[in-house]
Amino acid sequence: MYTQITETHTDKVRPPETGPDAPPPMTTGSAVRTAPPIVIKGRAQLKPEKLCETNLQIAQNKSILNKA
Repeated sequence: MYTQITETHTDKVRPPETGPDAPPPMTTGSAVRTAPPIVIKGRAQLKPEKLCETNLQIAQNKSILNKA
């Protein structure tokens, strides 16, 4: 499990293996800290509209595929 994960995702797997307390604030913590405020401030308002559009597109695509 670890070998396969480390081969594909080395940056994300090494912190938990070395130490879940110290490394995450450096790697995962920074990414998590930068992402949520952005999502809460701007993207959270844009997401519902985009999700509705994508859901409509998915529904239309499914109906087209079902008809075809």
